[in-house]
Order: sequence, then structure tokens, then C-alpha cells
Amino acid sequence: MGLSNDMVFSFPEKADANGYDALVAAALRGDERAAAQLVQSVQRPSLRYAAAILKSDELAHDAVQEAFIEAFTKLYQLRTPAAFPAWFRRIVFKQCDRIRRKRSEQADNETEATNDDDPQKQFLRTELQERFYQELRRLPEKERRLAELHFIERARHRRIADELGWSEHTVKNRLRTVRRRLQTVMLPFLESKAQIWTALRLAA
Repeated sequence: MGLSNDMVFSFPEKADANGYDALVAAALRGDERAAAQLVQSVQRPSLRYAAAILKSDELAHDAVQEAFIEAFTKLYQLRTPAAFPAWFRRIVFKQCDRIRRKRSEQADNETEATNDDDPQKQFLRTELQERFYQELRRLPEKERRLAELHFIERARHRRIADELGWSEHTVKNRLRTVRRRLQTVMLPFLESKAQIWTALRLAA
């Protein structure tokens, strides 16, 4: 089914966390009330997630709205309704990545047009961001979500552990592995390992 643009951000009802089977089935039959509940169940966390990636509330709204339109267009492809929130988050990430790439290209063009005083610094930032998000897309799903929570959403270990179903000890161990992987990709653009934290924060 389709989702009109004016449906996206105005629904007061929340979806039952255990009712995705019924809601997805009803939405596929064209039930707009069920579609509204699906939207409401993921709307706020999706906006926060997109804003953390894009550093802009306005762009976050654009990304999430496009994600809702894509999600309801492809809802028939969702094989496990209970996975709707995680499935939708992946779509939001894809839309954010699309917007981020477009914005990066525009920034490059503006830099060239205005003869930026420090084009090398601008290039480094753009290149770090590109490599960071490229590697993020290659990570397994849980490790990717770990990196998103830590580097993009700045979540504490306790919150990460709760969301991923891990102990805090496991979070720390997995984070070390992810950090080493990102270091390997980004170090060619840095002078020393001491810069990796700054670089990762900059890229995210």
C-alpha cells in the first residue's frame, strides 16, 4: 500500500509492541488506522536517530518521511512483522546516507566555487565521513547498530547493552573490535593512532 506525505507525522496512537503481526497484516489490506499505529510506534526514535546522523532536525524529518514512504511501498517484503522496527531503522539509515552523500557533494561543489581557505581540511572531513559510513554498511547488523549507538547516538554502554541484549562486558569487547576495524580503514588519512577518537567523532 502507499503512504501519503501528510500521513507521516500526525498520529496520536501508539502501536502495541507485541501486535506487529496484526498491524502489518491490516496495513497490507489498506487499513490506514493500522498504518498510523505502525508509524507512531517508530516515529520518535527514528527522528532522533536520523537527527544524530544528519545533525539537522529538518533533514531528519525529510529522511524519516522518505523512509516511511519507502517502507509502506515495500511492506509486502517484510517476512517477519515483529522485526518491523529494526527493518524500518535500516531504511532510515539508507535514506540518511542518501541525504548525507548528496549534502557532501553539494559541500564539495561549494568549496570549489568559493575557494575555501582550507580545502585540505574539508577534503579530509569528507573523506573520513565517506570511509566511516562505507565501513559501517559492511558491518554485520548488530555490530553496525553498536557503532551507530556509540559513535552517532553517543549512547552509554548500559543503553547499548539493553538494546542489543548483551552484557556491558560484551559491549566493551565488541566495541574494541569495531574500533580496530574502523581504525584500519581510517588510519591512512591520519598522522597517528592518537587521532582516531577525534577522527571517528568527526566522521560520525
